[in-house]
Amino acid sequence: MFHCAGLHAPHVGVDSDEAFWSINLNGAVTVLQAIAAAGVSRMVLTSSTALLGGGSEPGQPARWIDDSVQAVPRTIYHETKLAAEEKVRDATGARFRASIVRLGRCFDEGPQLTAFYRLSRGISVADAVAVHFRAAAFCNLESAPLIACAA
Repeated sequence: MFHCAGLHAPHVGVDSDEAFWSINLNGAVTVLQAIAAAGVSRMVLTSSTALLGGGSEPGQPARWIDDSVQAVPRTIYHETKLAAEEKVRDATGARFRASIVRLGRCFDEGPQLTAFYRLSRGISVADAVAVHFRAAAFCNLESAPLIACAA
């Protein structure tokens, strides 16, 4: 099962903080409850490399982002993504496996902004799809990584 729904960075300042908590966190909890009731044993949650901070703002040096980089929440978007990740981590165990994909920016934002994000932490849509399928395969492994970054 893939859970990719949510408000994203472009919604910050447009939608209320309450909407972010409702959709990004409560939505993830609702999905976890529904899949538990249905007996689903694995899940991939789409999160964001944005919550790792740095490297994508003018004047900041580029840096390597991987699953060892500590989260640096700067907006309500980052806070709610981290909270949703925590709920998924809490739900994992012997009967339920999950992978969290911290995905780079892949939506179309016009040529200049898309190019900027591709150079710093962007990912093509095709690669975003591929990493989700790889994360789903990892859910089958006993030693599956819980978090993977894809940018």
